[in-house]
Amino acid sequence: VGLAAPVKPMAAVATASAGAAELVAAGDDMDEFRAKIAATLAKCDATTQACSEAQGASTSLDEKWKEFQAKFDAINKRMVTSLAGALGGSASMNGRPVERIS
Repeated sequence: VGLAAPVKPMAAVATASAGAAELVAAGDDMDEFRAKIAATLAKCDATTQACSEAQGASTSLDEKWKEFQAKFDAINKRMVTSLAGALGGSASMNGRPVERIS
């Protein structure tokens, strides 16, 4: 049975030190990696917030547009009724309903 080659103590220490240094470097790399992930997640959260705010503004604008349309339609109806009264007629032109021309 062959015997293992004797281990030189200084070589073993050097090998262990190199391994420890690699682990420390790997730990530093992991810390940097974790920091990059945290920064990316923060950017994603900020983007999600900005999208939510933009969507809220769009919804608000749609509601205001519908309100404006309703008010504009009401003003137009009053104007047509008033104009017809001033001309001595009615909005339906002598009781006959207005026909739509297509």
